[in-house]
Amino acid sequence: QEIMEVLVEAALNELRALFGQLGRQDLPVLEPKMIQKSRSVAVADLAMPLQAHCAKVKANPKVFVEELAAQVQALIAAHPPALIHQVQGVNGYFNIRLNRNAGFQLLAAHILGAAEKYGHSTKMSGKKVIIEHTSSNPNAPLHIGNLRNSILGSIMANIMKAVGYDVKQLFYVNDLGAQIGLTACVYSRIYTMVRPALKIDQWIGMVYAVANTMGELQVLLKSFSLKPVAAIADNAEKVAELC
Repeated sequence: QEIMEVLVEAALNELRALFGQLGRQDLPVLEPKMIQKSRSVAVADLAMPLQAHCAKVKANPKVFVEELAAQVQALIAAHPPALIHQVQGVNGYFNIRLNRNAGFQLLAAHILGAAEKYGHSTKMSGKKVIIEHTSSNPNAPLHIGNLRNSILGSIMANIMKAVGYDVKQLFYVNDLGAQIGLTACVYSRIYTMVRPALKIDQWIGMVYAVANTMGELQVLLKSFSLKPVAAIADNAEKVAELC
């Protein structure tokens, strides 16, 4: 959008100068909203529909635009402007083809001039958005996938801030599930018995894994009508030994 605005403004400045040389009183007042991107680059780069203007001045759109385009093209041929290369009138549309080299130079200068502010705008100012990312499993070690989600979430937040959004980044800690209760229960019973030999997040993950496995074994033994092992909460020594 920003690139389009730069091209349109530059093209309008040249068109205003060209229209001024014609000395006609029936020409439209040129504004950015009148210019649109052409539907087909094979036909033109920019297009300006003038049917509504022709209705105001009571002119045939096809004849009016073709005549205007021919006059402007004659001026371009005599003294070529920097950006506009060619114009043509087609069915009420004033089509504009741009000089590619001049367009690229214009955009490069704009981008380099804007530096780190390029692409920033206030278009979405006043709107709020929440971006939730990372959300690592509190019962397992952090891994490269968590880092990937953090990077993607942070980048998305920066992009949305750049266009004016009021962004809040949130990390919802998943500490409400049954696994948290199981981990907390077992940890509270064995933390005085065991000195972790791993990083604390890895060790807590192991505590949960062992406790969960013992719970699944209890269910399995019951399904085979076998005598279940002692409840996990009452077998802290065994859990501590496995951890």
